[in-house]
Amino acid sequence: MLIAIVAAILIALGLQSGEVVGTIDRAIEVVEEKVPDRDRREAAVELLARMQETVEQMAAPPRPMIRKFVDLLRRHRASAPDLRRALEPLEQRQVQLEERIVAMRMLLRTYLTAEEWAEAFPPPAG
Repeated sequence: MLIAIVAAILIALGLQSGEVVGTIDRAIEVVEEKVPDRDRREAAVELLARMQETVEQMAAPPRPMIRKFVDLLRRHRASAPDLRRALEPLEQRQVQLEERIVAMRMLLRTYLTAEEWAEAFPPPAG
């Protein structure tokens, strides 16, 4: 049962990353089309590509980390603290990747005007 829960969580992370990658793909298209200055455009597209790679890393946690956690679950005697300790590296990795994404977004704002940003990242509907 717990293995199924872990699998569902990992699948959900992957699905969310797909939405983000789609948003980044769209932003790249907008930047390539709407940013007239070549240097800003190239810098923004390069940064967006790095953001996309980071999102993909977030969606695919390293197998050894997952395997360790799943092995603990299979033992049926693993304590809650053991499970928490096994998840800590995954959580730390996730936080580091999220911080990297935020830093890249802040840098990206320096490459785009407010109008270009609004077109590349329109607010959610409704």
